[in-house]
Amino acid sequence: MDQLRLAGPNRRARVAGVGVPTVRAERGRDHAGVRGHGIGSASGLMAWIVAVWTPGLGPVWVRAAVALGLSVGLCEWLSRLAVRLGRFHRFGSDLAGIPIARLGCVTFADWGLTLLSFWLLARSVGVDLGGIGAGRTVFTGQFAGLISMIPGGLGSADAVWFKGFALMGVDHELAAAAILMFRGGFYLLPWLAALGVIYTALASWSAPLRRWQRRVVAGAVALNAALLLASAAMIDPIAQMPSQRPETR
Repeated sequence: MDQLRLAGPNRRARVAGVGVPTVRAERGRDHAGVRGHGIGSASGLMAWIVAVWTPGLGPVWVRAAVALGLSVGLCEWLSRLAVRLGRFHRFGSDLAGIPIARLGCVTFADWGLTLLSFWLLARSVGVDLGGIGAGRTVFTGQFAGLISMIPGGLGSADAVWFKGFALMGVDHELAAAAILMFRGGFYLLPWLAALGVIYTALASWSAPLRRWQRRVVAGAVALNAALLLASAAMIDPIAQMPSQRPETR
């Protein structure tokens, strides 16, 4: 038993009656799932950016239909490209088994709900950019946050959102309130809800675990509060930047 515990995964698989190709196939599916998620998320974001920024495309529902088609098409194209480039890798062909069309629809809905959340949360503080304006603002900020490699796009996405609000003539105070409302409603509240569910599920296991849960929750809440304050502090210098307000006639 000790020798089995010290053996590598392939040796343990052979002893357990599972072939090494089976273990490699399982690993391949795991890698393919991660790559598929990345392809889907990138395709959906690029599709929405093209749809909201293309001039003369029409109302919001037309742009949403275009984003859906682009999301599915980009997923198909990027997955085929990834399979072709990954043929020299032992996990390269596993993407062929992923339902790419459904993945494109899911990631389209994911980013679409992000747009809806941004629009509604901004309206709750008195900022109404319209569907197209909200889409241009939120998706450009999300893109900046992704390429910055900062978790949650903290600071980089906020700067782009704030500048977008300023270019559309929104006061600095309302812009900061809208960004903080989006950060709290879209990021913080779902995280707290999930943490509460996990806490409730684990609280019945043992008393020491409950004590550690309280410590972890207290530390996590303090960390999120610090991140929100840091986000607000990074917005303040941007308020001093000149903005081009649209001329009113």
